[in-house]
Amino acid sequence: MRHLWAVVLITGCVGSAIAAAELVPYQVVDGVSIPRSLTGEPGDPERGRAAISHVQQGNCLACHEIPALGDEPFHGDLGPSLSGVASRYDEGEIRLRIVDPKVVNPDTIMPAFYKTEGLHRVMPKFVGEPILSAQQVEDVVAFLLTLDDEDETFTTARIPLPDQPVTIEAPPGSGLPELISGYEFATAPTRELQADNAVNPGFLWVEQGAELWQAADGKAGRSCADCHGDAEAAMRSVGASYPKFHEASGRPINLEQRINLCRSEHMQAEPWPWESDPLLAMTAYVKHHSRGMPVDVAVDGPAARFFEAGRELYYRRRGVMDMACKHCHNDHYGQHLRTNLLTQGQSNGFPMYRLGWQTFGSLHRFVGDVCYARVRATPLEPGSKELVNLELYLAWRGSGLPVETPAVRQ
Repeated sequence: MRHLWAVVLITGCVGSAIAAAELVPYQVVDGVSIPRSLTGEPGDPERGRAAISHVQQGNCLACHEIPALGDEPFHGDLGPSLSGVASRYDEGEIRLRIVDPKVVNPDTIMPAFYKTEGLHRVMPKFVGEPILSAQQVEDVVAFLLTLDDEDETFTTARIPLPDQPVTIEAPPGSGLPELISGYEFATAPTRELQADNAVNPGFLWVEQGAELWQAADGKAGRSCADCHGDAEAAMRSVGASYPKFHEASGRPINLEQRINLCRSEHMQAEPWPWESDPLLAMTAYVKHHSRGMPVDVAVDGPAARFFEAGRELYYRRRGVMDMACKHCHNDHYGQHLRTNLLTQGQSNGFPMYRLGWQTFGSLHRFVGDVCYARVRATPLEPGSKELVNLELYLAWRGSGLPVETPAVRQ
């Protein structure tokens, strides 16, 4: 049985938007092939080579090694090598795997490059637009048909995998064989930056949070310290237990929402805006007092149905790329999307300092700015019920991992 292509293309790495137009009709033969050209003409291999290697077009290198493009650094390894692909598949089989690989394998993570229907939460500007035009599909097919020789000697630069990462037992039903913090996947300099409190940039927010803890605010003229006293004692383990069910709200709330409820209800102060420095700082300060403690959230009782909604969201495909969280973080962690070493997507370090942002940020921002954006999905609103449900599921999925706030990641 022939192995099936499995690939994940990250937006920012794939197809530039093309003018919306009706798709050319095509016929799938025997469920494995589209024998006829979409344009009626052969494609151009040189244009196909450019489309495959360009980060704003096909970018097959995100997931596949292609020895013929050996001058390009950082080939991915999520999918099989495309060396000798033309000796394994004929023209029609290759065309179908570009147009809509889910016809061959419904579970594949390879996106359909020539499809616009049946997708969930696609960003409005990409609605009705395939990733590649009919002509680009034919050009890519033409280039892949030139790859008929196997090259077993090819090597490519990659971010190194962690050496003997620290692992703990995964909760049953998580789909993971073990739990590994994102810290273990970071480069040595990044790990050193996180471990040294004197240089960890996230401590700028922790220190701001310490000042806010003592500062009176609102019409009540009260501070956090007035109610809770010493944070080191009062907040110990609090950060490891959120999100948690809040009876008055009738649903789970996360730590940011708990902080803002304290402000509005007890301080009679305005809630801090999502992703504002004060809210990030106070969240980091509170959660930092659980640093090193195992994540332990309650997902039974009244929280159970929200937990299940979070699980469903984690496994739901979305965006132009038609991918779910689990495709990267359950199925392919430890593998490479070009320069990206995929982690398990654990949440035990948030809020965190992300080097790519050059600033501090929440889990909700990361999910929107990175995960949803890269698959070209319409992001959910930070603080939304859906994202809090997802946050609850993610926390449970990492049960037992130590709280690392403030973590540092690439």
